Amino acid sequence: MITYDDATHTYLNDGKKWPSVTQVMQCVGLSDYSHIPEHVLRYAAERGTIVHAMTEMIDDNDLDMDSVMEELRGYADAYTKFLDDHTCYIPYSEEMVYSKKLRYCGRLDRVIRFADKRNYIVDLKCTSSQLPAHRVQLAAYKHAWEEMGHKIDGAKSLYLRGDGTYNIVDHSNITSSEMLTFVSALNVWWWKERNDLNKG
Repeated sequence: MITYDDATHTYLNDGKKWPSVTQVMQCVGLSDYSHIPEHVLRYAAERGTIVHAMTEMIDDNDLDMDSVMEELRGYADAYTKFLDDHTCYIPYSEEMVYSKKLRYCGRLDRVIRFADKRNYIVDLKCTSSQLPAHRVQLAAYKHAWEEMGHKIDGAKSLYLRGDGTYNIVDHSNITSSEMLTFVSALNVWWWKERNDLNKG
């Protein structure tokens, strides 16, 4: 049984630690933040957590905009504008995914059914920077989601900006090379785990 320990931010399969998609990518430098000061990373992480919570509340029509800090209001406005601009239905939100075959876990932000009646994994980003690693991340989520028995037609990144604007990028042309890149990184993570080299 796959569980998540919120206190340690750890995924467990029958009590044994499995890596998250994010941990795998950080392990080999696909997501490299070593050049960014610690206080900046900490603020970005806190901002991302708050923005994700706000978007969930917006989905539930339960966000009081008057309660939102001024410096974060633009992200809420950007997500609201995205929903206003697109006819969509959200069947899954903040859903845990896992691959028992490859032994990794993760949490996808949204599965959204757009007006074309197709289902897309949508990853929310609180940045305007489009990085190649985002495609690798989505490939890992897509593989796990399909292994769990769900049909998915594509993947998108939704970039929310602090000025109230957004950009949505379609990654439905993700190829096997992105997933092979992730699997290579995953093999490195497990090698480091066996040799007690993983940090944290």
